[in-house]
Amino acid sequence: MAGPAAGIILPEPLTPAKKNDILLYLESIASQIRGKYDYSIEERPFLYTEGPETDGTLEVYIEEAVPEVIGWIPQDSISFAAMCNSEQDHRILGELCLYFAREFEGLVDFGAALGELAEVKGTLFKIPYEQQNGFNLFYHIGDTAFMEYWLQHPGFHMIK
Repeated sequence: MAGPAAGIILPEPLTPAKKNDILLYLESIASQIRGKYDYSIEERPFLYTEGPETDGTLEVYIEEAVPEVIGWIPQDSISFAAMCNSEQDHRILGELCLYFAREFEGLVDFGAALGELAEVKGTLFKIPYEQQNGFNLFYHIGDTAFMEYWLQHPGFHMIK
């Protein structure tokens, strides 16, 4: 059963050197490597992708007014997916996102809403994307200070 997934949106395009740095870091923490984008971390299977999912993904951010909310236009992205759904998988994914968001000065795109949080440290952006049956739907994007806070929160989880 597949687990949670998340991405990091980046203010600058990934250079070949940065892409290489990502792969070197993943290789340094991997317990097993099954291909360029297929790793096990702490014996848990994960997938990694670089760049937007489709050619139009970055344009969708612009259509959803992400630049107006976060203050810059996303130029690139990296994504991780846990292939299982245990608490350990959520934690590893969260730590990967924090590491790379720090490394590349990006923001964590949770891909959906984390739920209502009474208290937040750091910045958690609420990105509206659609209205259904009179309800505005949104997803969350957080900065590294929020991600540090979220990893310590008792309700911590990533989005499946």
